[in-house]
Amino acid sequence: MVDDGSEDGTWNLVQRFAQDSGCKGIRFEENRGKGKAVIAGMAEARGKYRIFTDVDLPYRLENMSNCLERLGSERYQAVFGNRQHPESSIVEISRGRRVAGRIVRFVSTFLVGRRDIDTQCGLKGFSGELADLLFPMLTIDGFLFDVELCFLLAEAGVEICFIPVHLVNQGHSTVSFLRTGSSTVVDASRIKVRRLRHSYDVSSLMNVGKIS
Repeated sequence: MVDDGSEDGTWNLVQRFAQDSGCKGIRFEENRGKGKAVIAGMAEARGKYRIFTDVDLPYRLENMSNCLERLGSERYQAVFGNRQHPESSIVEISRGRRVAGRIVRFVSTFLVGRRDIDTQCGLKGFSGELADLLFPMLTIDGFLFDVELCFLLAEAGVEICFIPVHLVNQGHSTVSFLRTGSSTVVDASRIKVRRLRHSYDVSSLMNVGKIS
């Protein structure tokens, strides 16, 4: 569990939970961004399969079980929730979130080159082998880390399995139109520049899970 610079009692709860459950808590004294938090958590995670989601568990727990089942089949190295899946059920969201979501979808489609990936869905699973190679490559600290992640998988030709998700907890959004719009432009430019400079080397991802 990663606490990204919370200013309430969250870290105390994480510490108590960690003592009782055996999970590990990671604390950033200042807010570093969702990408930085997820990357830090995945770097410490161990196991044959690695799944990340938001701490408020926005989707039904069986969606996580479904993700794990698909990974366990050894057919896929990456399994992502997809809110546009015909079997998904999503509650109505605020206008601000809809606008921010459209901005990110437009940018992600432009950068990744695919419309079928729901880059911002907060449920993604990976084989341990893929996670160990993929997450150290990520350079974006903010919300667009998912787009960079999807771009790398697309470039490497890693097949992604999409599963439906069922939203049960909307939670409080930290997304604002102005902040999301400006940070999206900056981070998208960074990804684009790195792409043009051929700074991404995805060769190590290309043979993950390949069966001879």
